[in-house]
Amino acid sequence: MEERVYKENLKRMILEMAQDEISNYSSQKGVQKYFEGNIDKIINENIKNYLDDISVNKIYSKILKRGSSQENVQSVARVIKSEELFKSKNELVKFARYLGINVNAKSSYTQTLKRISNYIYLNRKEYSEKYVLYRNGDEECILEPEKIKLDLIESYKS
Repeated sequence: MEERVYKENLKRMILEMAQDEISNYSSQKGVQKYFEGNIDKIINENIKNYLDDISVNKIYSKILKRGSSQENVQSVARVIKSEELFKSKNELVKFARYLGINVNAKSSYTQTLKRISNYIYLNRKEYSEKYVLYRNGDEECILEPEKIKLDLIESYKS
């Protein structure tokens, strides 16, 4: 039951996001029907891709989503430190560069962690909107509604 609620909320969010795109087509009802009929397939494909993905981007998106819901910078730092990948300073520096933060590789682990945590905390609104937590059975997926919307539009165009 809970999984259905998550999916319905996600579908509604994506359909609302796609509303502007629908208005550009002459057959708006046809596009709306297509989107409503195929959104489940697109969401399931994105879930499958997320679960099959073994790259660090999966970990990065998880940290960004969880970090965006924290109440202070120290909590964001705890979320980052809890991830096994970020036990080394090199991985932390790679994450900072992924975020577009200019960090000095000679900085200490703590200084780098503090800069990243502060950056995520200051941009938490953006990251909380960019990523959506979705539970698929026992699995947690971090999905990007904007990407799902673009996939849905592309499938309609093709």
